[in-house]
Amino acid sequence: MINRMPVTNPSQSRLCITLGILLGLTACAHYRAKPLDLHSSAQQFAAASLTDEQLAARLAALHLQNPAYSGKWDRAQLLVVASERNPKLMMARSQMKAASAARTTAGALPNPTLSLGSEYNLSQSTESPWLWSVTTDWLLDAGLHRQLRMDLADTGLNAARLEYAEILWSVRSELRAALLGYFISSQRIQLLNRTINNQEQLLELHRQRITQGEAVASDALQVELELARERSNLAESLRLQNAACAQIAAATGMPITALQTQSMVWDDVLHVTSIDEVQLNHLRDKALLSRTDLERAVSNYQGRELELQQAVRHQYPQISIGPGFSWDHGVKKISLGLTVGLPVFNRNQGPIAEAESARELAGEQVLQVQSQILNEIESAHQAYLTSVQALQEAIKQHDAADKLSVQAQQAMTLGAADRIEVIAAQLLVTTQSLTVLDNVERMQQALGQLEDALRTPLSGPELELDRKSLLEVSGAGK
Repeated sequence: MINRMPVTNPSQSRLCITLGILLGLTACAHYRAKPLDLHSSAQQFAAASLTDEQLAARLAALHLQNPAYSGKWDRAQLLVVASERNPKLMMARSQMKAASAARTTAGALPNPTLSLGSEYNLSQSTESPWLWSVTTDWLLDAGLHRQLRMDLADTGLNAARLEYAEILWSVRSELRAALLGYFISSQRIQLLNRTINNQEQLLELHRQRITQGEAVASDALQVELELARERSNLAESLRLQNAACAQIAAATGMPITALQTQSMVWDDVLHVTSIDEVQLNHLRDKALLSRTDLERAVSNYQGRELELQQAVRHQYPQISIGPGFSWDHGVKKISLGLTVGLPVFNRNQGPIAEAESARELAGEQVLQVQSQILNEIESAHQAYLTSVQALQEAIKQHDAADKLSVQAQQAMTLGAADRIEVIAAQLLVTTQSLTVLDNVERMQQALGQLEDALRTPLSGPELELDRKSLLEVSGAGK
């Protein structure tokens, strides 16, 4: 469609057009280069500290004490550090910004097109042989079309926020698992050092007996084998402790050197968390309706629903209008054009069918996620109950070994037992302590899996850290 507007003076018209273009350019965004500086970013990461002002402000916003100078960080405070510094969360925040920009794009009205034209009549002799015209085209893209695009962009933004919340929880799980490994390794190292010390004393006593002809060499050899095994276990525990420290650094987004100057605390790591049925049922019902991955699946379904509405709307033709004026050899003309797409060969049946299938698939995914949530909760709960029972049995065995150790000490005082029997009883206590520690680790792992299934902490300082507030402070709750 060609639309024309009158131009009585070509030089004035060119001036107006030039001014219009210049005014339009002044409102444009300008490109600013932002090259990457890997050397600078590496230096900044290496210099990162738990005492910087940004982390202090984040802790204050969440009403948490800043432990930067006391040097004792608990799980909640380290989670705040992770929310600020973890690379995956930083990328997720950038994805939210991109989704927000897509919302702006969806709400923008399409710009009209403008074309300049002229003709020269070679056979014209009396009047001006020039014809000047401006052609325009305006797409009628308001109302439901634009609103559907904006609604679809809103679902994308909501999905990005839910993705951030899901990544935040996964980072919390990684941090909890790393801290558990660190504390269990630390406790195991202490017990193994005690065991090695006792075995070294036992080995020395056996060697003295062999020298005195009161024992055979095989007795000492057995102790030497046990000692070598425990030294190997100690080396492995030290390796696991270092690996756990590296995992904590990765989860928090901090260099390991920044953590080495601070200490981490987990006061209730050895305690059993009691969960009653009423509490569990409430949390189960909440997870079955609003767990983050379920909300993401629902958001995905809503997006496919909007895409189906768009496909249905696209079966109707789009309309463009083109009002204009022209100056035709001294004659002023007004024109009005109308462009309508003709649904001759198809009525958008293919995209509509695809959108319907995508919506059906998204609906099945919602049901699949909901079923998975229920199975995860039930399985994790049973695993936790089993691990608690195993821990309680291990504690009973430890108490029994402790009583034997006390009896052996009393017998030695009365002259009814020697030092070797006392050390052997002490070794039995340490062995049972290691068994209890192994069961504590399995119990805490099972508790972590139950928390993952419910997407909520069940114990520890994170109970005081409101998830919604953490998301808002992180920029994901807006």
